[in-house]
Amino acid sequence: MLDLGCGYGRHACRVGQLYPESSVIGVDMDQISIDRAMEEQQTVGVKNVQFICTVGGHLPSDWTDKFDFVVINQVMHDAPGVDDIMKEVKRVLNPDGFAAAWDPPVSSYPKEQANNKQAQQFLPFSVFSCLPMSLSDPSGKGEGLGVGWGYQRKKEKIEEHGFRVIQCGDVDVNTVQERIVFKK
Repeated sequence: MLDLGCGYGRHACRVGQLYPESSVIGVDMDQISIDRAMEEQQTVGVKNVQFICTVGGHLPSDWTDKFDFVVINQVMHDAPGVDDIMKEVKRVLNPDGFAAAWDPPVSSYPKEQANNKQAQQFLPFSVFSCLPMSLSDPSGKGEGLGVGWGYQRKKEKIEEHGFRVIQCGDVDVNTVQERIVFKK
């Protein structure tokens, strides 16, 4: 499993604990986060997890078709260079693999955001955290997406890269929600 944008590594370490026969790799573009993730790994004592500091749009070349599952938790709306990330996810996900992206459950459309409690909670925070982060690419590729990018545009971006969004559970894929599960 690849945890893309692993932050402090809690999710990767938890998966490593729950599935000790698996191999989990967490990557993040922030070295301080990777250092904290390694501390978490030591504290928890998992041996099947490793952490690497790299940009999600520039993963190692030998990772082609390597992962059965790619997790992208709270990354896409924050990330500079979403297209680069999606190209890399497509490359590293094996042909039968799945990917899942979690972001705040906010619509892409202002009319739907106006009276939505989730949007009212996340959008103000996004102005000071998510937007600056998504503009931070030194190459100028940062798109300034933030939480207001929303579910529908994120789904369109995933499909634009040739992925097929799949339904999990009884919530229709066209309903605004936190997760999007997809495959090649």
